[in-house]
Amino acid sequence: MFVLNSKNKLEDYGHLVLSLDEVYWQLDEAALLDPKFRSALSYSLDENGMLWPPIVWTQSTFMEYYRDKPERQDPAKLVYQEKPYRVAIGNNRLEYAKRKGYTHVECVLADRWQDKDDILKITEMEYCVDF
Repeated sequence: MFVLNSKNKLEDYGHLVLSLDEVYWQLDEAALLDPKFRSALSYSLDENGMLWPPIVWTQSTFMEYYRDKPERQDPAKLVYQEKPYRVAIGNNRLEYAKRKGYTHVECVLADRWQDKDDILKITEMEYCVDF
């Protein structure tokens, strides 16, 4: 097991070490179209490690979110899928983990869909816009 661990922890939320095979993730169009961003993120992870864990939720929690917040959905991503977890925030970190040969990633679990926004407020990082 080769784990990409998070340097920071969120005491009020559960952390899970998940296999890349049990998490649905997909890069969004903005990330796919911006190689400079992906390069800068990769450099940051290589140099500093993963500062905050990706935010995941179960498929059933996502379905509640999908029902309650249809305007916030990415139409390019699957709604129905078979994996037990899916990334709410942090698809680029899972892509990095896969590319670097990691088998597992430490994640933070949003038990309720509303927790995602609360966790994001804590973990949001300022990004350099001059890639």
